[in-house]
Amino acid sequence: MQIAVFGNFGVQNFGDDLILKAHMLRARKEHAKLVVFCGNPDEVRKSFRLKAYPFFPSGIRSWMQFLTDRSYRKNLRDGYAVLKASDRIELGGGGLLVDRRLKSVLLWYQQLRKIARTKRPFRFVANSFELRHRVSRRFFLPYLKQADTISVRDSGSRDFIQSLGIPAELTADLSELVPLRIKRPEIPQKMIAVSLCRWG
Repeated sequence: MQIAVFGNFGVQNFGDDLILKAHMLRARKEHAKLVVFCGNPDEVRKSFRLKAYPFFPSGIRSWMQFLTDRSYRKNLRDGYAVLKASDRIELGGGGLLVDRRLKSVLLWYQQLRKIARTKRPFRFVANSFELRHRVSRRFFLPYLKQADTISVRDSGSRDFIQSLGIPAELTADLSELVPLRIKRPEIPQKMIAVSLCRWG
């Protein structure tokens, strides 16, 4: 089984990296292969050793790159083929559908359009939603209705989704599912002796 996951990964954000690790743990339990769509696929390939593709173009810069860069176009075509071949698609964790910035609205609207075209089942996993404007709600409502399931990580998001007549379940933030192994720094004996002398 192959799961395609979309999120703000590979951008040196600790929380997003934990969310991706949680996706990896869940995929491993399901014996599934994970494919990532994100803003920095090179970093995801390097740091997580996963197959990764760029987000589909949504702004002027990415459309200009699409028109002028043959390798970028090929990468997008390959990514779309992989997306269509996936068994399930997840929009995974974090505040993805938030309309504080037009750039974010356009980005996620374009990703959802591509996802919907594949006719593959998709779901929102441990998201938070903040759609204050009527226009952005109108953009996203058809895709929210098409989703197989929507899980949210806060009661405000659950209430918002349910106010649209769509069921939503409350779940833990995906980053909380990752066990943190923090190694305690070793303190040289000399420093301990100096500290004891000062306090003694």
